[in-house]
Amino acid sequence: MRKNVLNFTWLLIGVSLISIGIALMNKSGLGQTAYSGFATAIGLVSQIKSGTVLIVFNMSCVVGQIILLGKAFHKLQWLQVIVAYLSGLMVNFWIYDFSLTSTYVPGNYLIQWILTLLGIIVISIGVAIVMASETIKMPLEAFVLVISDRIKRPFAQLRTLVDVISIILGLLLVLIFHLGFETLREGTWISMVLLGTSMGITFPLAQKVLSFSRRILNPKLNQGTL
Repeated sequence: MRKNVLNFTWLLIGVSLISIGIALMNKSGLGQTAYSGFATAIGLVSQIKSGTVLIVFNMSCVVGQIILLGKAFHKLQWLQVIVAYLSGLMVNFWIYDFSLTSTYVPGNYLIQWILTLLGIIVISIGVAIVMASETIKMPLEAFVLVISDRIKRPFAQLRTLVDVISIILGLLLVLIFHLGFETLREGTWISMVLLGTSMGITFPLAQKVLSFSRRILNPKLNQGTL
């Protein structure tokens, strides 16, 4: 029981960090991750907050899993609904509602890059913690994984395809509706390279930290006594 509570606590920490990282990249003005950048572009066109668009996106990923898996959809994965909702709310909070960040504009190009790189690092740490918590998967990654199993294509290949499609659709929205390029700029391309690379560092570290926290909670936890 205590192990589950600890895992869920780490899960929430990871989701919170992902949301903060998305907000940092949003405020940088140098572009966002491909997925969140596309969501922001849709938000600008529809006058809907980008976090709300992300909620819709992620909920759709959960629905897609349910349709494809049917009864094989594990009950625990229903928590993806809560994660999708909380994540979107936190993105909206940091970008639009929190007074210290909602009106913040970077003073120069160096500050923009600092925010971008910091955002990438924070997202990487958040995703690593979510993965290491061994509780649930993030909705998008879980949906892509299901499709990967169904069509027998590598997960990494399909996940990259999602980013490419997101960038193409985001650029189309920018061009058609004459939006600014703040959602898809150099930071977007850098994030596609650095996120995967940084995960090679943050994921093993997250596993060690979470394993240590479990041992602190109960030294017998790893011996299968609980």
